[in-house]
Amino acid sequence: SSGINAEWPLRPGNNCLFNTTSATGVDKLRNVLLAFSRYSVEIGYCQGLNRIAAFALTVLNLKEEDSFWAVVAVVEVLPPDYYSQTMVGAQVDQRVLSDIMS
Repeated sequence: SSGINAEWPLRPGNNCLFNTTSATGVDKLRNVLLAFSRYSVEIGYCQGLNRIAAFALTVLNLKEEDSFWAVVAVVEVLPPDYYSQTMVGAQVDQRVLSDIMS
């Protein structure tokens, strides 16, 4: 949870629901991320989870609890270390994409 607060505000894109600490979606986003960090103690919070949670809350129009479970499902489907404190899996994907695009 300290990682969430240290990086606050977590601005998934330029979405007006999350762009300031008083925006209407901020509390919901924080609740989802805090719940995930407590559920998955091994991962806790890492960069990128805010975008998944924000997508679930806005585009999928899910309630907080359902958004939490959506984040869990995404993280559990991806290879280990994709979302982790080191984010090795995400870094590998970014490098592969960079190589493909160059």
